[in-house]
Amino acid sequence: MSILTGSSPWQAFTRFAISGGLAACVAIMVYTLCAVFIGWSPLIANLLSYLAQLGISYHLHRRFSFGIAQGGVGSMARYTLLSVWAFACNSLWVWVCTHMLDLPAWTPLAPMIFVTPLMTFLLARYWVFAVGDGRN
Repeated sequence: MSILTGSSPWQAFTRFAISGGLAACVAIMVYTLCAVFIGWSPLIANLLSYLAQLGISYHLHRRFSFGIAQGGVGSMARYTLLSVWAFACNSLWVWVCTHMLDLPAWTPLAPMIFVTPLMTFLLARYWVFAVGDGRN
């Protein structure tokens, strides 16, 4: 159980993955509710699901992944930038793999699953939720 309470980078990354998975579930539920059951535009449903998971993800990562009790406007703004950056990064993987390299549609999944989360974790740990620099 120390994986849920320890402070090593590996333990924090494990908590980061759990938080990200929970936020993804929220996004999927909001999208499905809005697009499938209510019948709203998929683009509107996608935007609402992104906004719903953004706030939940921020608070989960702040409190559970990195153990920071208080977050400020600055950390929320940095987290929003990080979230948009991760989305752009995944879009880049899709474009490079499927358009530039003409690879099958599943090929961007490898960097989306392994590269983007690692980079996002490092930025979240050392930039968004950095402890001891007085920004949070």
